[in-house]
Amino acid sequence: MPRRLAPNLENCSLAELEIAANAAPSERSHNRLMAIRALALNIAPEQVAALYSVSRRSLNNWIRRFNQQGIDGLIEGARAGRPPKITPEQSAHYRQLIQQPELAEQLHWTAKKFHGYLKQQFQHEIGYRTVVRW
Repeated sequence: MPRRLAPNLENCSLAELEIAANAAPSERSHNRLMAIRALALNIAPEQVAALYSVSRRSLNNWIRRFNQQGIDGLIEGARAGRPPKITPEQSAHYRQLIQQPELAEQLHWTAKKFHGYLKQQFQHEIGYRTVVRW
């Protein structure tokens, strides 16, 4: 029978794990840190996996990452996301047009009107929801 993975607490205490979990930038990071803390308190891996609704495989991956990288290995980093369709300069220009509609010979903007203006004047396919967020 293969030996069970266990968190190595040589470089970190239970209190430090809890502090890091409470300061974690996301719920995922919080759950990972609290799962490692639970394992360090000798709670069965099956129970910890069930408590955090993850597979044993995921739990083992978390343990490996914690043992190799410490707390930082469980903190979720930034994700790439979709690249923007317009440049920062274009975005700044459009925001200026929103704040000063007279630059586009307008009295005021509605989201629908500005969305149509961008499409007509600049041939940019910017989503309506993006215009609403501006």
